Amino acid sequence: MPRPADTDKDTFSLANVIVGAVLSLLLGVVGAVLFLVMVPVVEGTPPAEDEIDRSREDYLRYYQPGTRSGQRGANWMLKKQALIDGRSGALLFYEEDLNLWAANAYEQQLDGNGTVLGVLSVPGTPVFRVAEDHLAVGLPVKLQLLGLERDIIVQAKGGFATRDGRLVFRPHEVLVGSWPVPAALGLRQRIYRNFAGAFPPPEDVREAWPQVEAIGFEDQALRVVIP
Repeated sequence: MPRPADTDKDTFSLANVIVGAVLSLLLGVVGAVLFLVMVPVVEGTPPAEDEIDRSREDYLRYYQPGTRSGQRGANWMLKKQALIDGRSGALLFYEEDLNLWAANAYEQQLDGNGTVLGVLSVPGTPVFRVAEDHLAVGLPVKLQLLGLERDIIVQAKGGFATRDGRLVFRPHEVLVGSWPVPAALGLRQRIYRNFAGAFPPPEDVREAWPQVEAIGFEDQALRVVIP
C-alpha cells in the first residue's frame, strides 16, 4: 500500500505531465499560426483545379485585389452624395467606386500609421473587390512582433446582414496572411472587428447609413437600396 507521501508525489508528477502536454500543444498551435500568418499570399487569380500544386495547397492562399481606378469609378462622388442625401432608389457601387472613395477618405486620415491588436501597424488603405456574390476587402499591414517585421495581407470575404436593426458586413472568411481564422468562439468576427476599427466610416456616411434598407450584389457591384 503506497504511503501518503508517495501518493502526493505521483499526483504531482501526473499534474506536471498534463501541464507540460497542454503547454506543448499550445506552443505548437501558436507556432503553426505564426507560420501561416507569415507565409506570403500569392497575388492573382487562383489556379484551375488541375493546375494546383498539391504539395503547397494546404497552406497557400491567394489575394485578388480589386481595381483601384477606372471608368466605372468616374461617378463615385455623385453616388456618395446620393447616399448621404438619402435619395430613394438603388445605387450600384462598383469596386472602383469603393476604392476611390476609400483612398480619398483614409489616406490623409491615417497618414501611414495605425495600430491593431498592439502589434500591427497599418500602412495602407482597404482595397475592395466585388465578386458575383460577395464583397472582398484586402488590407496591407506590417506585422511587428517579437522583433520580426513582415508585410502581410489581411483579407475578409462576406456579405451583409442585419444586426441590431442595422446592416453590417459579416465576413464568412478571414485570412491573416495565409492563416484562415476559425469561426470558433467568435474569433473570426473579433479579429475582423479589430482591423475594421482602424478604418471608421466617415461621419456623414455613418449618419446616412441607417436609411439603407438592403444591400445585394448585381453586375459585380454592390446594390444599395434606399426606400
